[in-house]
Amino acid sequence: MPDSFLEHHEKNATTPAQKYDSAEGARPRRCSPVVIGNTCIVVGALIMILAVVFGTVVPPVVTKTINDGVVVCSAKDVAKTAFTDAYGDCHDCTPFYFSLSMFNITNAREYLETGAKLRVQEVGPYAYRRREIRVDVAIAADGDSVSYKMYRYHTFDPAKSCAGCSDSDVITSWDVGYLNVISQAGGEVGFLRQLIKGTLWGLPLSPAEIDAVIKTNGTQIMRWVNGLNSNRPSAWKVVGSTVQPFLLTGLSAISSLDLSGFEYNGLFLQLPISDWAIGYPSLLAGLSLGSNYVFQCRGPGKLDEQCGTCLENDSCDASIWAGCKLCKLGKDVVQSANKVACGRIEKIYANAYGADEAKAFVAATCSGNCESLGLCAAPLPEDKSVDSSPTVFTSSELAQFTGEKKQPIYISLASVVYDASSMREVYGPGGESHHLAGKDASRALALSSFSARDLNDLELSDLGGAQLRQLDTWVKRFREEYNFPVVGRLILKQDMTKEELRRFNGVDNVRHTCLVALNGVIYDVTANGWDHYGPDGTYSLFAGRDASVALARMSLDPEVLDDANLDELTEEERKTLADWSTRFQQKYSVVGKLLD
Repeated sequence: MPDSFLEHHEKNATTPAQKYDSAEGARPRRCSPVVIGNTCIVVGALIMILAVVFGTVVPPVVTKTINDGVVVCSAKDVAKTAFTDAYGDCHDCTPFYFSLSMFNITNAREYLETGAKLRVQEVGPYAYRRREIRVDVAIAADGDSVSYKMYRYHTFDPAKSCAGCSDSDVITSWDVGYLNVISQAGGEVGFLRQLIKGTLWGLPLSPAEIDAVIKTNGTQIMRWVNGLNSNRPSAWKVVGSTVQPFLLTGLSAISSLDLSGFEYNGLFLQLPISDWAIGYPSLLAGLSLGSNYVFQCRGPGKLDEQCGTCLENDSCDASIWAGCKLCKLGKDVVQSANKVACGRIEKIYANAYGADEAKAFVAATCSGNCESLGLCAAPLPEDKSVDSSPTVFTSSELAQFTGEKKQPIYISLASVVYDASSMREVYGPGGESHHLAGKDASRALALSSFSARDLNDLELSDLGGAQLRQLDTWVKRFREEYNFPVVGRLILKQDMTKEELRRFNGVDNVRHTCLVALNGVIYDVTANGWDHYGPDGTYSLFAGRDASVALARMSLDPEVLDDANLDELTEEERKTLADWSTRFQQKYSVVGKLLD
């Protein structure tokens, strides 16, 4: 059988005869002098053209390519919105969106109690838009580097998310952050060894003595740690007062605690989808890294001194490389990451038990004992920065959240918006106080008057002392008794004169509203700019004022602040003012115009 369809033809075809039987039969060919001369002329011309191209065109192209790969900054460059808000809405900006889908575990308790097969439900996608704002931008004297602070903000985008989804949806999933921390420590036993060695009482113990402690008390210590890591205020309340005694004195501080609830399981974590998507604060990660840094790394003769700058120049000895890396992570947590993560923990706790208890809790943990004992908070995952971007509502936007069609129930008191959905029977449709849903109830509750006039009147400046105390009582009730979470802030639209603007400095008005005027426009900076323009902020003198000239001239001089004459600004100062106006428009809410 032929090996191919052409085999038969190949075997029977006659071999073609050669055109020439030998070299002698071939007629020799020679190039004429004319052909050779023309060829030389063409080659010479090509060489000349290439020489011109390489001498004139190529160098600029190479130079441009190199320059494109090198960042050369000027004050004008770093002031542009494309640099200060790269994910914004400017012409050269590129909006950044991301989405998250997850598997929600629906029978976590049953799994823990009986070992039942896990049931999961896919949820999502939940879409977010990210903004990264660079502030306090400065170019080094030598021009080689740029320094700045960067604030990351995220906004939930319902239009790009699944139908009916909210960023407050609570999802139960594997505590990946916990599993990563434990894995990096070599398992739970490895983590416990590291934790105990990082305490004052465990520092002098031998490895055998530490293992004996783990064998006897390991389960209780892990459940105590899980309570710290749960992000559940109820668990924090139980373990909070024992943290410092445990780190200083030992096991007696936690041995009698009842840690049998779901919050102490360690495997699963219940968080709103916003935390899963953006990142959340972890006392477990902070404690692990912080205590190791304080007790094992920091100080004369310890690892921090031995490591020096070896990580930066890749010269660490193999025997200490892992320890140096751990020390650097711990140092970053203690010196910077803890402040933001601990602030987030305080807000979570305050939503459940009020501001006073929240301050006491963080004072006993990440705020008061991070530097000294290493009890810090760190963001998880490690590459996330905890985001707490507040949501702002206008009156018309707030009015949509009345509980109808299973919507949340939002109520504003003194411009702070609370989620009252947990008391739907009172504030929801058909409830006795449903008339407060979707409204600013400040005046109505202060006066104990629920007339249409008082329910729709937003003016609070005429309230007397007794009425303000009544309003304060309701605020405490919402925060501490009802444990309503804060979901945002109400902004009020209003044109005003400079004199009327003065009382909106964050202090001299009942709502503690902070307004700043710029280029004839009034912005509410209370929600996103309190740290900068509030009473303790760097730019607090701008609060309640027209800051146009001062910001155009980048001056904190009170005399400059009193100058409202924009006509005397230079061309460069006008550009600076325009850049500030762009930043304000992108970050803060416009509430009105400044009247002459």
